[in-house]
Amino acid sequence: MRVSLAHTYACTQLIFFLAYTIGHMIEPHDKQTTPVPFSFKTNTLFATLALPGLYFPITAHYWYEIVCKLFPSTLLPSVVFKSLLGQIFYGPLYTCVFFISQLIPSSPSPTFLSSLYQSATQTLVPKLKADFFDVWKYGVVFWIAVDIVSLKYIPLEFITLFVNGCSFVWTIYLSIMARKAEH
Repeated sequence: MRVSLAHTYACTQLIFFLAYTIGHMIEPHDKQTTPVPFSFKTNTLFATLALPGLYFPITAHYWYEIVCKLFPSTLLPSVVFKSLLGQIFYGPLYTCVFFISQLIPSSPSPTFLSSLYQSATQTLVPKLKADFFDVWKYGVVFWIAVDIVSLKYIPLEFITLFVNGCSFVWTIYLSIMARKAEH
């Protein structure tokens, strides 16, 4: 049975929604700021789900497919090598995309492009400097363990779904880290 990209996408959206909701219950946003009507900020849930929700299922699907084709062995050295590749290339990009999705809505600008520019210059760069390496350090430990299990024991067509399940915990952690300095 081959799991389609559409099924992976749907599962990922559900996982992001649940993780986002739980992350907000654990570490809620500052309620003192009033969003500009019809601004990108009023669509926080949409922004949070859309950006990583579009990026992750598609890229994870192809990442694992390509890595498993290039390095088909499931012996431990090959699995560890594939996992390290993910932590060097895929993981940092994902963390940046996630932080962008969390920070764009925090901009008071009523337009998307202004929000994107303001978030990148005023919020994202300092946030990455402050938190990226801590997140990456914990991500290496978490995702290497996930990758070793998935790449060694899960059939290729189910790896992305398994990783999506694991990303539930990781997305809650990232949601908390992304809002850590907002209070």
